Amino acid sequence: MNHRTLLLLLLLACQASAQSTFKVGMITRDFTDEHRRNWQGTAPRPLRTAIWYPTTATTTKEETIFGGPPDREVFTPVTAAAGADISNAKQKYPLVLLSHGTGGSAVQLMWLGYYLASRGYIVAAVNHHGNTAAEKQPAAQGFLLYWERARDLSVLMDKLLADPLFGPRIDRERIGAAGFSLGGYTVISIAGGQFSPEEFASFCRSPQRDFTCEPQP
Repeated sequence: MNHRTLLLLLLLACQASAQSTFKVGMITRDFTDEHRRNWQGTAPRPLRTAIWYPTTATTTKEETIFGGPPDREVFTPVTAAAGADISNAKQKYPLVLLSHGTGGSAVQLMWLGYYLASRGYIVAAVNHHGNTAAEKQPAAQGFLLYWERARDLSVLMDKLLADPLFGPRIDRERIGAAGFSLGGYTVISIAGGQFSPEEFASFCRSPQRDFTCEPQP
């Protein structure tokens, strides 16, 4: 499926109501991209994805996420119903794809995914292979070949549209994306933006250079 015809950059807050309407369901999908190999060359590229969505289920046990000590927890604790049914309040829901920052993870974007899901969105955040703390071993390629991230989002969208649970419930005319840090680049890239190594090198030679020009750990 051509992502350029489906992917719209939404102003997410414009359609999100001020008050929560739904409880939030949460599920993980272990998608793979069969057309690309993992960085070790041993299997298809993994696309492990956290998905949040509206639910009205009252029988599914809710779990507290980010429930650590207040002096150590970065995010406010929230509750999600693991594997609960999608709410039938609406036939279809808009989809938002999320892309984490370099070295981050899908669950670090739960603050946004949860907020949107409680207001009637299906939200999917992928762990970018080799560039995520969700994997035991990062890979240099994951940090250097960051244009592969845009392909992750494109493939993820196709996987979700073909998913027997989520596919029929996605409004195909309302698909958007959002990202943090390098995830922001990823969203711009999937919308057609192109990275220029020459422009970046020029910036790093200028007085305006910043920490992004320095060697990364």
